Amino acid sequence: MSVPHATHYRDVTGNTILPPVSTHTVNQFLHPLGTNLNRNAKELYDDRFIRFMRFCKKVETTFLRTQCRAKMRRSTTYDIDLSLDEQGNILHTQCECAAGMGPYAHCKHIRAAFLPLVDYGCGKAMKLELTCTETVQSFHRPRRLHNGSPVKAEHLDMSINNTNVIFNPIPQAHRVDSKTTFTRVSNATINFAASSTVNPALMQIISPANMHAFDNDHDYCTLTPSEHYLQADTLTHISEEQAT
Repeated sequence: MSVPHATHYRDVTGNTILPPVSTHTVNQFLHPLGTNLNRNAKELYDDRFIRFMRFCKKVETTFLRTQCRAKMRRSTTYDIDLSLDEQGNILHTQCECAAGMGPYAHCKHIRAAFLPLVDYGCGKAMKLELTCTETVQSFHRPRRLHNGSPVKAEHLDMSINNTNVIFNPIPQAHRVDSKTTFTRVSNATINFAASSTVNPALMQIISPANMHAFDNDHDYCTLTPSEHYLQADTLTHISEEQAT
């Protein structure tokens, strides 16, 4: 069966004029071959196994091309070619499946491909495979969980939930006080910073020493530590000779 090039085909739309194909015409083609439009073909068509329908007109012959998915494995598709005359009589058929050798193939895929042509001839829409944009999206719609009226305030459960949200898996006997831990870490950080030139980042969370309390703690000295520091650097008592 010779068919036109694939670039010559056009999609069948609602305005496309095709030769009228009826059930009687299809049965006239299938009856000599010992078959008819049985349940297998109708199930393939009703389940939208036919993917598309395209046509190409050459003089007095109309060529149709479609695809049908395999019944047991939908990922597998078979190309189908049909040819009609101007009166809608079926001339030749062929399919890619094992039983679809032309020019008079009559496998279930070809019989399923006749049904959209019959519906189109009766003015009905073809039951073709639906694309992802033909159906309304439903995956993002929230489910309706409650159909009744809202619960009244006096019927609300006002009991307090005493569940311990912050759960500590450490046994109580082995838990360490957070204040004790902070004191130990801060002392180690201060001692490290005092004995080296490195300034640890933990020093930023430790509050500075209170110098007024430092002076009051050492009240047994003649001079307070602050006065002793100033006097040692000759900032409080300086002679004219030292100034010059």
